Amino acid sequence: MVTVFNPIKIGGVRRLTLGEVHLATAVYGFSIRYNEVWIHRKSYLPFNLQAENYAMTPNGELYFQEGTYKDDFSMALIDSQHLFLHEMMHVYQHQRGMWVRTRGAFS
Repeated sequence: MVTVFNPIKIGGVRRLTLGEVHLATAVYGFSIRYNEVWIHRKSYLPFNLQAENYAMTPNGELYFQEGTYKDDFSMALIDSQHLFLHEMMHVYQHQRGMWVRTRGAFS
């Protein structure tokens, strides 16, 4: 699969690539509204407090710092794909009304 995209700058935001949708569909099928998902290349927490090697998905959108961000997770190493799919589970939870942000604050 060939992916054509324009990489986003630090602090930017983008939609899922077709490869990422394909990857997530292999696990979650069509139970996620993929067209509503945004990937941020920045900290979710104010003052850049999110650690470099952490990803967060408190509100149905994925936030990756430089240590974890990839321009296309479907083309990344398996560890990065695993992290992406883990964060997509939080999207799934959020889209079903679960309080992901509240649960994350206490975990």
